[in-house]
Amino acid sequence: MTLSIPEAPATLKPVRDGRRVVNLWVIERCPYCGRRHTHRAGVAGVNDPRQALGHRVAHCVTKDGRLPDNPGYVLIEHLTPADRPAEARR
Repeated sequence: MTLSIPEAPATLKPVRDGRRVVNLWVIERCPYCGRRHTHRAGVAGVNDPRQALGHRVAHCVTKDGRLPDNPGYVLIEHLTPADRPAEARR
């Protein structure tokens, strides 16, 4: 049996965490629960946030506080049309 793991497009957001700024990958709509999830991507200006892309655990929680049984998702960088290279927009 082959397990299908969905992709989850995410946008990078810098967030102040005390004295430093950390990067978060934000998934606006989880492929499992439809909610917004975040994943840490290191300290801004220190860590390469793209190293945090790839397979991740889905942070879904059921109404009774349990994690549902799912295989997670593959975190990918969401690019808006303005972010894409000019040749990819043609």
